[in-house]
Amino acid sequence: MPELAEVQLTSPLEVQEPQEAVVRTMLAAQKIASPWSVTCHMIGNRLDFEGAAAKTVSAHFTVPGVEWLLFSVTADKSTPWPEQEQPA
Repeated sequence: MPELAEVQLTSPLEVQEPQEAVVRTMLAAQKIASPWSVTCHMIGNRLDFEGAAAKTVSAHFTVPGVEWLLFSVTADKSTPWPEQEQPA
């Protein structure tokens, strides 16, 4: 939609366990909006999480003017989760 702005950010969470990354992300997301719709995708051996919040489904945002947000938590391909490391 040309009348809407899009912003994309990447933030390394610097955690060892995937579940800790999800918890940290959810705690941060809760400060920005609620409620969130969260989904999980299995891609090979990698587990990815996504969350969405939208005014069209009664989400409330702490940032004025925001109507829709999406976050994703995924392992960086260059630094896989420890249980997914490939043998040397």
